Amino acid sequence: MKRIRALLSFAVLLSWTAYAQGDLNLVTSNPAGTSLMMDAGTVSLDTMVVSINSDAADLIQGWQTTLLILPTGGTGSVDFNSSVQPSDYVFGTRGAFYSEDLSFPANSDGMFAMDASLDGSFTPVPVPVSGPPGLNLLELDFSASLDASGSFGVFAVGGLGRSEWTDDDINPLLFDNIDPSFDSHTQIGEIVVTPIPAPGAAALALIGLSFVGRLRRRS
Repeated sequence: MKRIRALLSFAVLLSWTAYAQGDLNLVTSNPAGTSLMMDAGTVSLDTMVVSINSDAADLIQGWQTTLLILPTGGTGSVDFNSSVQPSDYVFGTRGAFYSEDLSFPANSDGMFAMDASLDGSFTPVPVPVSGPPGLNLLELDFSASLDASGSFGVFAVGGLGRSEWTDDDINPLLFDNIDPSFDSHTQIGEIVVTPIPAPGAAALALIGLSFVGRLRRRS
């Protein structure tokens, strides 16, 4: 019961009205130009890590973010498949949610995740965040539809109640690199899907290989 009250208190703190942007950046291991590659109709073999880093010496007590996947030239669909606690997690074993092994909802409508740093008596414990590479929040994998092809972006939804963090004075702050406008979309990650070859294309490729093989045998 104490844990629930503590989490509710942090949720209230995270939703306070404020417009300041702090020095923390919300980033991923696969920004635009460094794509996570996967095949259509599969779950990605690689994972994308969502992390934070600081332009200054910042202390963090809580965080939350809303993420969406939108096509950036691709077709079909890519969804969040699952999220796990990454290595070098920002709150270590003090995360109020991760300590209960709770998973975050992930579907075609996006995902919302939050956590707070609490000690054994449910008192907030600030954690220092350094410059790159910083500390990790989430580790994600993805599922692509059978007809998926091309590029998709992972976007952070901006604004209070969407993507924000609290400092050591429990002030709610917005991430420095995320558009602060409410419900804005800032791309922080990129996924590129290799399509399944069309049956006709696959057949033509086999015919081509067979023809090359015959030519080699004749020579």
